[in-house]
Amino acid sequence: MYDSGYLYGEDANYGFADNEKILIQTFRTGSWYKENAKTDENGDMYYEFGELNLLDLETFSLDRHTVLVYPSDDWEEEKTDVGTFLFTDMADGMLRVEMPWGSEIFPYPLQETLMIRFGK
Repeated sequence: MYDSGYLYGEDANYGFADNEKILIQTFRTGSWYKENAKTDENGDMYYEFGELNLLDLETFSLDRHTVLVYPSDDWEEEKTDVGTFLFTDMADGMLRVEMPWGSEIFPYPLQETLMIRFGK
């Protein structure tokens, strides 16, 4: 986890999965204000939300995953600028995390970039 880029004092959360064979780290990385948003190749606005990192404790391999959020038209910056980002469980090929707006589920194994898209 040392190589994840996480700096001491930032808000990171840790949890174990797969019978404590995998250590999962989550932490926020980006800002949530429209002036800080990025635009993809299709012209859609998105934010870099954070990182979800998995350390295999048997092989010591670290898998890093960036979480991008594509907001809806009625996105409320203030509501998502604070709040939870933590791993909750991994079961049946799905990994679940809690976000400021609720639970998100990603198929496991994870893609390098995890995208969350809210309807327009």
